[in-house]
Amino acid sequence: MLSTDGGTSFSTLGAGGSYAVEWWNGANGLQHIAAGFSNNPNEFLHVKSFNTNSGAGKLDMGDELAASAAERDAKLESARKEFSFPGAANPSGSTLTPSSFASGGSQYLLSAIEGIAGKDLMLVGVNKCSQNLGPSGCDSSAGSVALVGVSANSSTGAVTLSNIKYFGSEVASAGATSAGTGKSDVKAIQYCPTGSATKVADTAFISVGGKGIYKITSVSTAPAHAATGTTTGTYKDLKVDCDTGVIAVAGSDGLYFSVDGATKFVKISTTSAPAGGQQQPPQQSGDAPTAVALQADGTTGEVTMTIASGNGDIKSVETSFTALGVSAADTKAGTATTPSAAITPAAESVNEINNSSTPQHRAFVR
Repeated sequence: MLSTDGGTSFSTLGAGGSYAVEWWNGANGLQHIAAGFSNNPNEFLHVKSFNTNSGAGKLDMGDELAASAAERDAKLESARKEFSFPGAANPSGSTLTPSSFASGGSQYLLSAIEGIAGKDLMLVGVNKCSQNLGPSGCDSSAGSVALVGVSANSSTGAVTLSNIKYFGSEVASAGATSAGTGKSDVKAIQYCPTGSATKVADTAFISVGGKGIYKITSVSTAPAHAATGTTTGTYKDLKVDCDTGVIAVAGSDGLYFSVDGATKFVKISTTSAPAGGQQQPPQQSGDAPTAVALQADGTTGEVTMTIASGNGDIKSVETSFTALGVSAADTKAGTATTPSAAITPAAESVNEINNSSTPQHRAFVR
């Protein structure tokens, strides 16, 4: 679904059943929207490439973006200002399928898509399911991440994928043209462009089940994967504030953060943190943390982190670099060290946004 009015209304873009979607600014005025349905090999990955110019060109979508959702979805073709995927995107002369990321599976989960700002590139994470794929995903122990080039035909609007390179601990650091069986359960991907804080600039951070977080450095020039200092544990989600270099993750028992490029994470302990505990199968909506949000301001020193659990508990922590025991300037410059001891924020800094113990507030947060 597509909204251009802040979520007031939506029109149909396509690729129904997507578990991941991304919209980013590419090169030379192009923008890209990518989404995929990983359980349909023929419709696996869709990419819409366009600019915001007005006109009749296949890539000129200014009029369509300015239209209302009703106009984009109008039943009468002559009145319709359609904005939709042009069809599945594939490499020239071949097909990209979920099994390209991890062979031998019957069901797959396209777990993450991350566009590379300023480039016609994206990172795509796909996992091979070890059980049936449900509304919230699936358990997995195999998958991989690929860096994928995107090019659009100005005459037809068709999108072609190119220069696909797979990354993970089981292949060479510079990547490989084949992923094989895949050995990474990809949970989340975050990328920071050139010009970001020192420790995160032009770097992608990938959360991998049971293996902590690894990174791909120099993504836009000479990509190479490497381990961070965090090589164990499962972080269901991660967010990076590119301007300051703060990283927040959803650990199995609560909220963690790092200020040294994921070398080390420390827990933010609060009495109203998610219950945590043993992660339940996704279909059963366990109470362990599943999602995290982050906003940091190096000028004001304010830091806000929000953690959500599978049963619907949502808590936010409104704190500061000073309260976290670090310097905003050092974090941005890449000289900060993540504290060793867990952080206990002041009680008034912790806000309960939703409590699953209230029946009408029970929900699942993925």
